[in-house]
Amino acid sequence: MAVYTKLSENKLKDFFSKYNLGKLLNYKEIKEGIENTNYFIQTEKNKFILTLYEKRVDEKDLPFFMSLMKNLHDKNFPSPKPIININGNYISEISNKKAAVVSFLDGSSKKNLNPKNCYEVGVNTAKLHLITKNLVAKRKNKLSVLSWRKIYNKVKKDCSKIHPNLIEIIEKNLEEIEHKWPKNIPSGIIHADLFPDNIFFKNDKNELHTPTPDSFLDGITRRCVIGIAKSKGIKIVERKIKPEEMSNFIGCFLTGTAAEITPVSQIDKYQFKVCSTIKELSESYQNLVRKKSAA
Repeated sequence: MAVYTKLSENKLKDFFSKYNLGKLLNYKEIKEGIENTNYFIQTEKNKFILTLYEKRVDEKDLPFFMSLMKNLHDKNFPSPKPIININGNYISEISNKKAAVVSFLDGSSKKNLNPKNCYEVGVNTAKLHLITKNLVAKRKNKLSVLSWRKIYNKVKKDCSKIHPNLIEIIEKNLEEIEHKWPKNIPSGIIHADLFPDNIFFKNDKNELHTPTPDSFLDGITRRCVIGIAKSKGIKIVERKIKPEEMSNFIGCFLTGTAAEITPVSQIDKYQFKVCSTIKELSESYQNLVRKKSAA
């Protein structure tokens, strides 16, 4: 669900009267996404996306986002073009929230990926790096390792309710990550979210096998799930997994910011069951997330 702020037709008409985009003809809520409220908009002139920035977004970062999108669009990268209002500003306001209008890009979310799709993602990611290499504007990643302890501290008091050893496991993992986090490496603009991101397989020994995070983001959701699993006495095996090995597993699930814990029933010819272990992990994770949201 990604529509946190409901807008009436009259409110939208009033909002778009402050743009030179013609009359509002149609609008639709966009359910996909996890952070901001998004609407599909059609006016007399074209199709657009209206984004309302919700509480997690720092208003001070919005000029950076607009500048980055414009820079990418001007360099013929497949990025939306931010639209200025009649006052010459990219950022407007609606329902007491900052908002922006950008051009609409044709396309849809892919449900099934193949190697060619992954190659295309790699090519376009490299193009993004090259285009933005000399971009003057900078912004720190506020969801990187420096923020994790602060997030954890908000829910620390509730972790023992899930399992008596969960605090110890999380703190041990967090200290290891903080200590081993690489320093003085090249930095630049990245796109850090590719959903879904991490995968786990369960065998008949009640072990969870997951790929070694040497070529992908070792996300906080993944680490959290590993911590919960260990607190339940489940053995975690991190290793290289070959496609043909999938016949050895009876359960499979994905983890990620959007996926959270999502069971997988089939990959190609291999079928999996939603076993009790996966259900228990999902329930424990949801309990932790609900406590965090309430904090």
